[in-house]
Amino acid sequence: MLGIFRFAYDVMKFRIAFIISILCGACLLSYPVFAQKQAELDSLVRLLQANTKQDTMRVKLLNQLCWANRNTNMIEGIEYGKEASQLAQTIRYYKGACEALNFLGVSYRNMGDYAKAISCFYEALSIAEKHSVIVQIAYSNNNVGDILKYQKKFKEALPYAEKALETFIQLNDKRGMGFAYVRLGETYQGLEIYEKAIDAFQKSVNIREKLKDKDALSALSTSYNRMGIVYSQNKEYETSLKAHQKALEIAEAEDEKLIVAGTLDYIAWVYIRQKKYEEARKLAMRELEIANTLKSMPLERNVYFTLSQIAEDTQDLKAALLYHKRFVALNDSIQNSDKTTQTARMQAIYDVKKKDKENSQLKLQHEQSQLIIVFIVLILGLTLLMGLLILRSRQKQMRLNANIKQKNETLMMLSKNAQIQKGDWEEALKVISESVAYTLSVERVSIWHYEGEPTQRLVCLDLYDKETRQHSGTNTLHAKDYPIYFQAISNHVLIRANNAFENDYTVELTENYLKPLNIKSLLDIPIFSETGLWGMICCEVKHKPHKWHDHEVTFAKSIADLLTIAHKSHQRKIAEAELQKQYEKVIELNATIERKKSKIEKNISILVQISKNEAITNGSWEVLGREITKAVVDALEVEACELWYHNFQSQYFDCVGKHSRQETYLPTSLHLPIFTEMLKSDNPLVVENIAESTALDETSKQHFLQQNAQALILYPNLLSDQQKGVMLVLSKEARQWDAEDLAFMKSMDDEMMIAYQGFRRQQAQERIEKQSKEIAEKNESLRTTLRLIKQEQKRTDELLLNILPFEIAEELRSEGSATPRHYDLVTVIFTDLKGFTKIAETLSPTQIIEELNTCFLAFDEICGKYNLEKIKTIGDAYMCAGGIPAPNTSNPVDAVSAAIEMHKWMNKWAENKKAEGKDAWEIRIGVHTGEVVAGVVGKKKFAYDIWGDTVNTASRMESSGEIGKINISGATYELVKHKFNCTFRGKIKAKNKGEVDMYFVEGRVA
Repeated sequence: MLGIFRFAYDVMKFRIAFIISILCGACLLSYPVFAQKQAELDSLVRLLQANTKQDTMRVKLLNQLCWANRNTNMIEGIEYGKEASQLAQTIRYYKGACEALNFLGVSYRNMGDYAKAISCFYEALSIAEKHSVIVQIAYSNNNVGDILKYQKKFKEALPYAEKALETFIQLNDKRGMGFAYVRLGETYQGLEIYEKAIDAFQKSVNIREKLKDKDALSALSTSYNRMGIVYSQNKEYETSLKAHQKALEIAEAEDEKLIVAGTLDYIAWVYIRQKKYEEARKLAMRELEIANTLKSMPLERNVYFTLSQIAEDTQDLKAALLYHKRFVALNDSIQNSDKTTQTARMQAIYDVKKKDKENSQLKLQHEQSQLIIVFIVLILGLTLLMGLLILRSRQKQMRLNANIKQKNETLMMLSKNAQIQKGDWEEALKVISESVAYTLSVERVSIWHYEGEPTQRLVCLDLYDKETRQHSGTNTLHAKDYPIYFQAISNHVLIRANNAFENDYTVELTENYLKPLNIKSLLDIPIFSETGLWGMICCEVKHKPHKWHDHEVTFAKSIADLLTIAHKSHQRKIAEAELQKQYEKVIELNATIERKKSKIEKNISILVQISKNEAITNGSWEVLGREITKAVVDALEVEACELWYHNFQSQYFDCVGKHSRQETYLPTSLHLPIFTEMLKSDNPLVVENIAESTALDETSKQHFLQQNAQALILYPNLLSDQQKGVMLVLSKEARQWDAEDLAFMKSMDDEMMIAYQGFRRQQAQERIEKQSKEIAEKNESLRTTLRLIKQEQKRTDELLLNILPFEIAEELRSEGSATPRHYDLVTVIFTDLKGFTKIAETLSPTQIIEELNTCFLAFDEICGKYNLEKIKTIGDAYMCAGGIPAPNTSNPVDAVSAAIEMHKWMNKWAENKKAEGKDAWEIRIGVHTGEVVAGVVGKKKFAYDIWGDTVNTASRMESSGEIGKINISGATYELVKHKFNCTFRGKIKAKNKGEVDMYFVEGRVA
């Protein structure tokens, strides 16, 4: 029966007794707190007596009293510590429980009861790890390591010392890190790992030097002395002296006489080991003065031991005997005192155990009497309680129904809100936070977004403060500052903190967040998206704790779901805007392509007209100067074009042709420094803004500016060693010159070459007419030349078919030009040779060409086999394409088949090379399928080429691939997956392309 009463008491004593005390005021039972009576009550005892609540404040006061009595009145301190530990665990204040157990362990250690001390430390560590009380994990590990170190169990102590240091670093606790590094250094010292011990002591020094307060400076002296001892043990005496000297300076500055005396003793023993006995004796005498001043027997004993060693080493045996006697006498006195202290400690341990037993018996008797009283009161109050509970239940249900109705109306209103539906994110956040604040009657509602790696923080998107009626959003919370809180929300934990200062998840927010804002209660709902934690909505109550009801939590969850919908609407709006931008870019790109296409067609038309001009072909310089400059002005749409040729006799430049939209005075000869520089160059000079150009000398720049020109192109004409000049293009506005402009200039340069050849032929004809007698003799030579010309014409036709597809060559031959064409389905292959540069350094230019020719001839044969068109080679790179110039639908499969055969040929060729003991190239292949524009560029030197994003993407497939692999895009894979086995690589980031699906081709489908 008594067991049933005890159970009822344990379950109901806090709740039922409190309610009955309201109903039955006369029958109320008070639970007296047994006050600690002492002869002299200090301020802590008075505070403890004043605070009768079984709360965290009482735990903190008990812990302070335990710590204050750890050295003087250990028995009383242990009583305080036990009460603190029990109360803290009862109210689930785990930080206070760990602190109480650590203080108890220190008190037991000071009493000499090491078994109980280490038991307390282990229990504190277990609670701290179970409930993630990070700071107590650090101190508990530190204390366990300290006990094991005193017991000379250095190997067992090492992992605890390391764990303590790791945790202090995680907390960024500089003072704790200083102590932990010293503890770790002492452990390494005990293990005779001196290098690591010195490193640990040095790190403690670095930390403590920055703290600067008195306690830190005293501890800093200890760190330097520890370093000095290790250096001395390692026979690094000079370094040891420097460390001890630093410790001495700090101790003297802080007037820490005990530390000064100890440091003098350390230095004296270093001098003894160095056989510097006089210096050692002087330091020992200084230490003796301090010992006499402090009346410290241990210090005096140490001095006499040091002096006896100095006298013995210097053969002063009489003095050595005298000092040794004094040492022995003082040592005996100290040992007797230690024995008395040990006896007192043993008696104290016995008294503690005896008092524990008496307290247990009194507690049992008290609880039994309390059980009987509580049971009687329980019976008396139940009848009244039931009636009150029924009445309150009805009232509560009515209020609950009203609250739920209000919340449902708010949700309905928000679900129809235009800003939320349209994705107006900022306005939607404000509407939601303000509505929640008034619906739940809380002071603050905030919406946060979680940023993952590398920042790992919560960023406040909107905070509504009902007291000020203002929205803001500047706060951030970092995971490194609040690890428990962030771990909770990441694990889908809904934080329902009625008292935020005591909640396990929010207690770490107390100092930096809750107290400054006077927040008492929190309701935090994490929000998750497809990719994980997205953020949370936080409802905060100020001034007093608030109990969160289920209907409030349900409403907050619904708001979290609504936020997810609002965010998706916002993302959709962003995506639509981005799609619109992409569409506009496509339109702009198409316009650019059309503009370039039109420009190319126009330029080709002009080139065709120029090429048909017989006067230019026959070398008429007058016609050349007029027609070439006019063609450039028309094609490039510039202000003027001029032809200048160098006069070797006068060193000036003569103008042989000019065309301008507005006629201006033009000198017949001119000397400009930039013209002379262009004679030395093979490349054109392109200037987009003459005034800002650094490529032009000042004289030339001023000349062009006087002609109202803002941009120019200077194209060198090198017709022969005797005929050199420049073609000058002037624009009245600053502009960007494109590739088509320079290509047209190149074509005009080629036409001038043709004209110059015609001019030279004309000169030859004149010489022939003058030498009519020689004509007959040379007829046969001319016939031979004619045959050679016909052969060259045939060879030219054959060469044209080699460099251009048949269809394109026929079109050029019949029409005089080839129209660029658009192809919807073209597969482009890029190859690149690994090791080309390295191997090429060991070969002659001829050998390099022969090696490349061998590879590329094999590739040409493979392209022919699979109906692919070779486009071009660039250095060691090879480019070909399928589906042009005759469109077909088999080109993706043909291209991948060709790539596999190229790869096999390279492997076989590499094996042969290696068998000969030579280095061989390896290949990397990229393939992509899409649409292109194909056509012919150039006039004299034709080249069939393709353009478009497909070419760029194929190049990225090659550069993003791996050596010995065929890397294809997702577009090609979808067209060939039924024919080839492929391995998905994932989305790989490609330059200027973003993330692209890529596949490695493994072989044909069996």
